[in-house]
Amino acid sequence: MQTVFFDIDTQYDFMDPKGKLYAPGAEEIVPNLMEIFALAERQRITTISSVDAHTPDDPEFKQFNAHCVAGSAGQKRVLADRPHLPLRVIHPKATAGVIFEPGLHYLVEKTSLDPFSNPWLDQLLKGGKLKNSQAVVFGVATEHCVNNAMQRLLGAKVRTFIVTDAIRAINQSVGEKMLSEWNGKGATPITTKELLGQITWLGHMPQPNQVISFAPRPKYPGKAPRH
Repeated sequence: MQTVFFDIDTQYDFMDPKGKLYAPGAEEIVPNLMEIFALAERQRITTISSVDAHTPDDPEFKQFNAHCVAGSAGQKRVLADRPHLPLRVIHPKATAGVIFEPGLHYLVEKTSLDPFSNPWLDQLLKGGKLKNSQAVVFGVATEHCVNNAMQRLLGAKVRTFIVTDAIRAINQSVGEKMLSEWNGKGATPITTKELLGQITWLGHMPQPNQVISFAPRPKYPGKAPRH
């Protein structure tokens, strides 16, 4: 069974205390994200990173503060160059052209809360490409985009794990309710340590106390890096 990591919206506007739609405490999960990405690199685990890529006049901004406008510093992923795997960028309206292969990093752009609103990713799920996979989900925000990803995966009967210490909610009480709801639908809660312990490592682990500073914020290069 193939393992697929789902890295949901780990972008500056959600994870930086100065971000436009900050999930409180999100910066605290960065060391865990580093460990998860290091695991993906060493084991060549397929990783799908969803990212908001909004236009300045996106209709979603009637519901939420303007955030993650394509090309802005806030739209950049906090760990922009991780995992170190061959990269494929999937644009918001892409429907074909990229074959789903194991051991790659897919950067999936979207303009809605649901990561599967990207047609390519939606077709991947509906077409049964993830049927024989197990999904490991982490990121932000728990009650919004992470919840959308969890509901879609669980609804498609994909075996799904949620990394409980690598997610953060904007509203903590609502986030806790989401965890309970996912558990009731068959999701398996797991910590970063438990995840690492269940998969054999090749090489060394990253330093456990490694942290990333959020100041100053790097200038967004204007396009996703390609390996």
